[in-house]
Amino acid sequence: MTTFNSFIKRIIQIALMTLLGINLASAQPRGISVCQVQSVADVLPIHFTSPYPPFLTQYDNVGTFNATIDGHATKMYCIDIQNNLVFNEVYNDSGYTANKITYVLNNYYPYKTLPYSGSLNTPSKEAAAVQFAIWHYSDGVDVNTSDNAEVKARALQIIADADANGASTLPVKTLQIVPVSMLHNPSVKDTIQIKTLNELGVGVSGINVTLTTTSGTLGSLTTTTGAGGLSPKITIQKGASLTATITAQASIVIPQGTRYVHLGSPTTKQKLVIATPTYGNKKDQFTCSWDSTSSGNSGGVESSYDLASALFTRHNKIMNGETSVMVSNQSDFFPLTHTLEEITPTAGPYTTVRFTTTPFDILGISNATSAFAADYKVNSSSTRIATIFSTTTNAPNIYSHTKSVCDRLANCNIENLERTLIDNHEFYSAKIVNPTKGYTDYSVVFSVYEMPNGFIVDNKWTIPEYTVPAGATNVYNFQVWGADFGATSILVKKILDKFATFGTVSYQQTQLKYPDVYMKSARYTNDGKIKIKFINTTGVNQTVPVSYLYTPQTGMSSQTLNQSVNVPNGEFEYNTNIGIMAGASLSLTCANGFKDAAFIGGGVYGSYAGPSSTITQFSNVVTSGNPTAPANSLIFPGGARLKGNLGDKVYIGRSLDGSYEGINLTNFSKLKFEAFGSGTMSVYLEVKSGNNVYYPFVNVPLTSTVTTREIVLSTFLVNGQPVDLNNVSMVYFQLTKSLNPSLSSYDYTVQNAVMISNSVGINTNSTDVKDYALDQNYPNPFNPVTKIAFSIPKQGNVTLKVYNMLGKEVASLVNGFRNVGNYEVNFDGANMASGVYFYKLEAEGFSDVKRMMLVK
Repeated sequence: MTTFNSFIKRIIQIALMTLLGINLASAQPRGISVCQVQSVADVLPIHFTSPYPPFLTQYDNVGTFNATIDGHATKMYCIDIQNNLVFNEVYNDSGYTANKITYVLNNYYPYKTLPYSGSLNTPSKEAAAVQFAIWHYSDGVDVNTSDNAEVKARALQIIADADANGASTLPVKTLQIVPVSMLHNPSVKDTIQIKTLNELGVGVSGINVTLTTTSGTLGSLTTTTGAGGLSPKITIQKGASLTATITAQASIVIPQGTRYVHLGSPTTKQKLVIATPTYGNKKDQFTCSWDSTSSGNSGGVESSYDLASALFTRHNKIMNGETSVMVSNQSDFFPLTHTLEEITPTAGPYTTVRFTTTPFDILGISNATSAFAADYKVNSSSTRIATIFSTTTNAPNIYSHTKSVCDRLANCNIENLERTLIDNHEFYSAKIVNPTKGYTDYSVVFSVYEMPNGFIVDNKWTIPEYTVPAGATNVYNFQVWGADFGATSILVKKILDKFATFGTVSYQQTQLKYPDVYMKSARYTNDGKIKIKFINTTGVNQTVPVSYLYTPQTGMSSQTLNQSVNVPNGEFEYNTNIGIMAGASLSLTCANGFKDAAFIGGGVYGSYAGPSSTITQFSNVVTSGNPTAPANSLIFPGGARLKGNLGDKVYIGRSLDGSYEGINLTNFSKLKFEAFGSGTMSVYLEVKSGNNVYYPFVNVPLTSTVTTREIVLSTFLVNGQPVDLNNVSMVYFQLTKSLNPSLSSYDYTVQNAVMISNSVGINTNSTDVKDYALDQNYPNPFNPVTKIAFSIPKQGNVTLKVYNMLGKEVASLVNGFRNVGNYEVNFDGANMASGVYFYKLEAEGFSDVKRMMLVK
């Protein structure tokens, strides 16, 4: 199909990417079947309005194509109107189309043989109407702009049918690795089976399958499916790695709804979808990990839009040994009809059983009215397989924290996010990886609304998207995760089945949006910089609006910054500098309506009083501006004031990051802060080393006026030696009765805390750099000077050059040998025209390109 209006733009993009060495194809997810388009099939030439700027009238042959997949004949439709189709070139399978497109393919020509009820009288007309309906969902084509009235009317009928009935339709996954027993115990062999289906979901026997694994030993490398499409059971024994990816390959039916992208140019040549199933080569992969799932006893405050203070409270209760069993807080507006313990399954996946692990003190720092958590293991000492954390809340509120948001606050990554079917209903599922602790959680989060006539199940990705219907009496909230998705889906289904025994269960009808672009991770490091890693699953560049709702200091009003971020296909890192802050909520909205949200924070000030002490006032102190410090120092803005009666101990605490995972202070020399009050104050560090936590301290006197204090970090001692500063999570400013026996009441303030960096500027080399990095320039847009920072983990020749939109080099900023370190250079565009420029960093085995905009 000819799309000339976008042709010139694409040619320029191809030339520029070739010149700058950008290869987006490498990030595209790939299957192994090979498709080649041979010719047009059932088409009609029709005029309509392009949905892409400048919205010109387009004249195309609209309908199906003839193609082959691994030599087998099939027909295809277009799902990418802004790019050109090519004949006799290689396409590979790459995922599936959206629900409603798959519904159209399942129920209309050519999968459904003509004639049928409502169909037009020729294959070309019906195919054209089906193509318009597909474009409506894939590209946003306005069918009403078609100049063929008959085709237009038919396409509108098909769209109405898909809108009414297609929300939960997904293609059948015809080749599956099915977990049978995944105990994730290195000493026990796990077990899988292979399942093969046709496009209707019916098991197919006699399919030969080959298997490989990246680690460990498979019981068999080949198998043949039998009755019901199931193979004999196959074992997997752990190898040297804690993770093994098993791949199954077979020649199997490729169903309608399978998407195909061009092998060499996935972003610039038209994407297709198979319309008639045919045989081809498929693969499926399954990742098995050992001892890799986090426990429910750390559940509850998994996330937050503004929950930094609650996290502080919980952390300090844990560290001071103040634990309590979780019970209902008796604030339910309506009595609970069913308890969470009653709903939570006693038997889990893979012959596991429930072990209660309900976390404490969630009720005091959240909107939960009751909570219950359980881990699923074979026995109390065996490996954890899965977890359920559940809460109840009063309508119209759902539980205010969701696992996906604050797991990213705790430095986890969302490696994969997709829509999946559980019990034939659609849910978002996420693969969440904690690279520090080695946990991998396959997570599903949902809520159930108790109504007068039954229950409604609701699943959204972000909290604001949930809408509790009027008349709901109680809200049950579930966060379910396991070491593999099979374990998670089994538990979700058991919960849903339990509700079905209580009454009628229905589901929200709104179709889930495909996660076109989402945040893999988001970080803030108390130096004013925010680093976001996006994942773009669409195959083409996406411009995504990102909103930052940030608080410069705790106690100050929040401020909003809106940016439009151009996200290329695959994984993309974006850095921005909005200045020193306490924390921020990040949100994005894709063009298709999908929303993502994350919370980032650099820690907060908080307070604690021992059993014999009281707090009559705790307040955040807003200071005038932020303290000055050498480059790379960590600035903790604002401060805190604490008043009350001293019986044993009290303290003002400052967390150093939002996750309480700790930060590395080995490249820092001093702790600087301002304080005033009376008595002797002990300044503690909370230091983690191995499985131990240490609290070295230094005593300083308080004065009645604001006094600046500096403590050399090497004076914090453990057993007479400077403490290891690799992992420091908190600073405590503590008053104790033992040091202040005459002090009965206290009133003191700590503010403007800074960890002073050893370096005097970003150009100073550091041997601690572990990865190559090219930061987004700041400011951006700029006029006329901007800064570009980059990191080099090993010495060698480095170049940093600037190019214009035509790929012509306009400036060479770095060209020569560089030692390991962090660097920053200025780019001055005073003599250049306004517009988009690209800057490219090249070193040994590394290349990265970013875009910047000069606006005069």
